Amino acid sequence: MNDNRLAHLTHYFQNHTNGVSQHYKKPAKEYLAELSVELNLVEEPQMSQLLPMKFDVPFPPPVDYDFTFIDLFAGIGGFRIPMQELKGKCVFTSEFNYWAQKTYEHNYCA
Repeated sequence: MNDNRLAHLTHYFQNHTNGVSQHYKKPAKEYLAELSVELNLVEEPQMSQLLPMKFDVPFPPPVDYDFTFIDLFAGIGGFRIPMQELKGKCVFTSEFNYWAQKTYEHNYCA
């Protein structure tokens, strides 16, 4: 079974400044409820401590971005690097191959 709960939570947190976060609000809140954590009035720095991952990645997204994009059929992320160099922030990624997913996760998420 593919468990997307953590992905919903991270998408909700990472997109809190734009309308994209509303698509992930309900599953993110449900996941947090399962963890016995309330979302109400928790500030973003505190929220990031709830994520079971580190953000020390080889190819981090730009802090000050000019546009957002999605990375479909992502492979290991060859499209994402130049988009980030152009000051773009990836808001969604999709890849089918297990090993490509692991490589992508290591380069951008782990």
